[in-house]
Amino acid sequence: MKRCDECGISPIVDECRAKVEHTTDDGRFVVSFETNETDAGKYQDVLLGLRGQHQIVNVAVAIQLAESLRRRGFEITHHAIVAGITTATHAGRLDLYDGEPCLLLDGAHNPSGARALRDYLNQFVKVPLTLVFGAMNDKRLEEIATILFPAAAHLILTQPDNPRAASPEALQSLAATVMPENKIMVSRTPGEALQKARQLTPSGGMICVTGSLYLVGEIKAILNTTEYSEAVRA
Repeated sequence: MKRCDECGISPIVDECRAKVEHTTDDGRFVVSFETNETDAGKYQDVLLGLRGQHQIVNVAVAIQLAESLRRRGFEITHHAIVAGITTATHAGRLDLYDGEPCLLLDGAHNPSGARALRDYLNQFVKVPLTLVFGAMNDKRLEEIATILFPAAAHLILTQPDNPRAASPEALQSLAATVMPENKIMVSRTPGEALQKARQLTPSGGMICVTGSLYLVGEIKAILNTTEYSEAVRA
């Protein structure tokens, strides 16, 4: 608020109310939003394109931004706002692929991203989970590990092809402080880690690749050259 006063800005705070109507099995929320707009401030039963409960806040902010621009002369219709919400995509963020097992890609590389992923896993994943993790060495790895690693039935540590990447051995020492050592494995490359994850995970389970967008990018490239390329994105 102080910075807003310094810049001569009047902030909009909590002027978009949200009510969750229901959720899909794969973690998408159907939400009704209402703002203070007289004529067009109601958005009923909107299916959010992006997964995760944290997206409700993001959508509320996006609605208020769009309405603010409209009041300033931009031609943004109610239909366009709803269409943007329902069709939004974000590669590598709770990015789910069908399969046996299914595959979830999420580039959670900081504690807030890790918490959003863990909340999703707690709420929507009730099957055995194999976590494939690789991260940059300059991230808050201890905090991320504490949040994510205990959710895994198996943890496979690997190293993205980046000079900033943490070594699997460093990650292994960290992992051993938050989960049993017999659940922890090391793979030298992301491709090897994915192959090992597929061997360990039952067909009805889930593989989650996380810790770095660099890692997610490498896995996506691998998927395009394997049978995963024929999987339909959920």
